[in-house]
Amino acid sequence: MLGPYPVVGPLVAGGSSDVLAIDFNGQRAAAKWLLDELSRDARVRRAFEHEATLLALCHGPGLAALLGRDVIDARPVLFLRWIDGAPLDVTLPRSQRDALTITCATLDALATLHELRDERGPLEVVHRDVNPSNLLVDARAPSEVTLVDLGLASSRLFSRGADGLSEGTLGYHAPEMFTGDAPIDARTDVFCAAIVLWELLAARPLFSRSKFAAAREIVETDAPDIREVRSDVSAQLAAVIAKALSRRAADRFRDARSFARALGR
Repeated sequence: MLGPYPVVGPLVAGGSSDVLAIDFNGQRAAAKWLLDELSRDARVRRAFEHEATLLALCHGPGLAALLGRDVIDARPVLFLRWIDGAPLDVTLPRSQRDALTITCATLDALATLHELRDERGPLEVVHRDVNPSNLLVDARAPSEVTLVDLGLASSRLFSRGADGLSEGTLGYHAPEMFTGDAPIDARTDVFCAAIVLWELLAARPLFSRSKFAAAREIVETDAPDIREVRSDVSAQLAAVIAKALSRRAADRFRDARSFARALGR
């Protein structure tokens, strides 16, 4: 039991939370329960509250929905809509058409996230951890993609500095996340979504999975042309991917919708 809720099974362990499948008032749901050793850290709890605030504003397909929240055993917990899907990193590789379909659905979800507002205006949300494990894909319909885990997100309500709270997923960073040469904004998520697309097409990692090697590659080297590893990719598509992977944020698509439109063309 998780408080009054029957636990159906574990989903994810690690990071800052345990994620459990539960019976939530007669429906299956996911419970994200902050780890005990972190629940006494004030900044971690504020980040968890920030995630809950953003989730409460997320509506429609492509984003997780908040069903409720509680505190159990002095640890905050979020109850999230159940998603029938597997993480993208479990279901690789994909056809070129599926890769584009999944990426466009991801960009639609990112655009919705980036455009979240409250009564004071745009929240300027940046996901900051777009990677295959945070994309749940319906095995029967590649266009059904849900972007999850806002635990590292930043916004007007909660900014993140270089405080070591969390570093995101190795190999899925934009250069400015290391250098500070440009703001962390929608273009940061564009870069990370482009990494996912490149890897879907190439069926291999784009950047090293060694921490320091990945940082050096991301900051100092241009991503290889996708046609070097996937010869059936058109020159037009390769150019779109290269633009999204520009090391200078100013040279990328300005937002997720612009990237999606270019892929659609």
